Amino acid sequence: MWPKVGILGGGQLGRMLVQAGLDWGLECRVLDAAPDGPCAYFKGFVQGSPADENDVLAFGRDLDVLTVEMENVCVSALEKLADQGVNVRPSPEVMAVVQDKARQKQFLEARRFPTAPFVFVNNDEELRLAAQTFGAGVLKLRRGGYDGKGVSFELSGPFLGPSIVEERIDLAKELSVIVARGADGQSRAFDPVETFFRPGAHLVEKLVCPPELSSSVLRQAQNLSLRIAEALNHVGVLAVEFFLDKNEKLWVNEISPRPHNTGHHTIEAAYVSQFEQHLRAILDLPLVPSNIRFPSAMINILGVKNGTPEYRGLREIMAVPGIKVHLYGKKIATPNRKLGHITVIGDDARDVAEKLSVIDEKFSVV
Repeated sequence: MWPKVGILGGGQLGRMLVQAGLDWGLECRVLDAAPDGPCAYFKGFVQGSPADENDVLAFGRDLDVLTVEMENVCVSALEKLADQGVNVRPSPEVMAVVQDKARQKQFLEARRFPTAPFVFVNNDEELRLAAQTFGAGVLKLRRGGYDGKGVSFELSGPFLGPSIVEERIDLAKELSVIVARGADGQSRAFDPVETFFRPGAHLVEKLVCPPELSSSVLRQAQNLSLRIAEALNHVGVLAVEFFLDKNEKLWVNEISPRPHNTGHHTIEAAYVSQFEQHLRAILDLPLVPSNIRFPSAMINILGVKNGTPEYRGLREIMAVPGIKVHLYGKKIATPNRKLGHITVIGDDARDVAEKLSVIDEKFSVV
């Protein structure tokens, strides 16, 4: 009944995609280099690197549909598989744009989407000139950065590789919007979330939905995200991260053509999860309304040190209705490694805040 589906990447996003597919009897194959990652125990797991052309070609040659849960994949292999008749979703063209932050910025600028001014940085001298131009700028490696890696506010250090430096926005809030788009052009937008970052780590620590913002700002964030998905001719789920400045102007920060950390709350809080909606999009199934059913929040469970993680207070927080714990099966923790997440749903914002206080008081990772 179902086509053969492959996923490049076997982290927690791949795990939750597979779990969503299991509800339909869909058997997914997963390619990942880690023999003990979150997807390693699924029947369809294949060990290999999503960034290696030979591994991807061998993995994908008998698939009907190939998708991704990460950006660091071999685009040339995707192009060859697409030429062989595999439905690669998102397309190799989209992956080539998003896995290079400079190409992302050029794409956004060329289509007049609001994004911070930037310059290319290819050596120490260009980094020095960028620091003079922007003063308090933001340095981003063009490739390979994720979960805050490859991002720095320090422009006086040594050159670390091809990068961009962009002007720092006078920031009021950070937002994220998940949208889904099918090959036929139908699209749906989830409700925007406000994201809160761990100090010094540049990665999301918490999100809340809905944000305390005007309806016009929230609608504009959704509309911009839908337009970006259309401009990319994207198929699947797309995450768009925004800066909101103190004049309530939205600026596109980054885009990710896959399920995203800022959409995890949709498993419990929305009419459809981002993972099911992604599968619907790549399998040419109808997209369904993605409105949030309950006020919600999500907390990332992050490692604090190297070693085997211990979760304290699980029983206490799991006794509270509306608190849902997701652990990713990662055996080894490192500082700020994502080990799981906790979703909170409530009757209203106050109820959500009270449950967040319970988690803060009772739960910890050691």
